[in-house]
Amino acid sequence: MSCQSVLRFFSQLLQPAQFAKIDYGTGGAAKVLRNAAKKWLFKQALGQIFLTALKCIPWPKFNLPTPNLVHQADLLFLPHNNLPRGRKVFIYALTVVDVASRYREAEPLTSKNSDEVALRFRRFRLLKWPELLQVDPGSLLQ
Repeated sequence: MSCQSVLRFFSQLLQPAQFAKIDYGTGGAAKVLRNAAKKWLFKQALGQIFLTALKCIPWPKFNLPTPNLVHQADLLFLPHNNLPRGRKVFIYALTVVDVASRYREAEPLTSKNSDEVALRFRRFRLLKWPELLQVDPGSLLQ
């Protein structure tokens, strides 16, 4: 299906009717139940392009007056580590974000060993240690 035919099909789905007409471009057409067509179309990448945008995206809000009260930290897996032999291969990245100022920093890690993570935490150039350090419930920083 071309972009134009998907757009025509998507506009048919928005009209009140029980069936939607699919035009194959060869002169043949088929009637399909509207709910089945919507379900199929929303699974397609091209159909997701023509979806209407969300009116309100809920974002978490933090009302913190001063920086360095709350930091958020996480370990990220780096999937592309194709370096020549003999050099360090960084597999993880430790990221820390100051919630109030949105200042962020990252440090590469070769492993998720607790000694290496603690050493990298000391290397961050944040002003002072926070009152609260938040981490996700994953098993990497517990």
